[in-house]
Amino acid sequence: MAWEVVSWACGHNGHIQMYGPLSGRTARQAQEAEQKCFACWLLRQWASGNDPRAGNVDAARAIAEGNGIHISPFALAASGAAALRAEAAELRARAAELERRAAEIETAPAPAV
Repeated sequence: MAWEVVSWACGHNGHIQMYGPLSGRTARQAQEAEQKCFACWLLRQWASGNDPRAGNVDAARAIAEGNGIHISPFALAASGAAALRAEAAELRARAAELERRAAEIETAPAPAV
């Protein structure tokens, strides 16, 4: 399992949790880059079906997260330095979570043999 960086056709960047050999993950990255991110796709589906969730970016993003797709903040209007700072803040939060998980593994009791 690995988190791979993806830049989708809609302009969003993020990470997808992928499994399997590197060649398969690389192919999926290329495939993902040619389409909209899951949240944008979901918002469009909701809008076309007159779903009451249409336009609910937070709900779409939460569903994407639940499917192993981490999408960077929906600040499409933000550009340049502001967008980079938002991405950096998100990466710092992800790094802190990984550090917390690593500390849990290090402090866990060794399995009995």
